[in-house]
Amino acid sequence: MKQPPRDEATAADPGELREQVERTRAELGRTVAALAAKTDVKARARRKGVEVREQVAVRGGQLKEQAALRAGELKVRTVGAVAVAGAAVLVWAACRRVKG
Repeated sequence: MKQPPRDEATAADPGELREQVERTRAELGRTVAALAAKTDVKARARRKGVEVREQVAVRGGQLKEQAALRAGELKVRTVGAVAVAGAAVLVWAACRRVKG
C-alpha cells in the first residue's frame, strides 16, 4: 500500500483525520498483539503441549480400540481352535470305541 508523503495532508477535514488515526491505532494494536504473541515462548510452548496431549489422547483411543478388536478376533479364533480340537478328540474317542 502506497503512503502519501509526510508533508501532504491525508484527510480533507478533522473528522476524517480522526477516523484515520483510530484505524491506524487499531491496526497498530493488532500488530503489537500479534508480535507479543509470537515472542511469548512460554505461552506458545503451553499451547503446543496442549495440542500434543490432545493428539496423544486421540491416538491412544484409536490404539485401544484396535487392541480390543484384535483381542475379540483372537478370542473368536481361540474358541474356533478349541472347538476343532474338541471335535478331533470326540472323533478319536469314537474311533477307539468302534475298534475296541
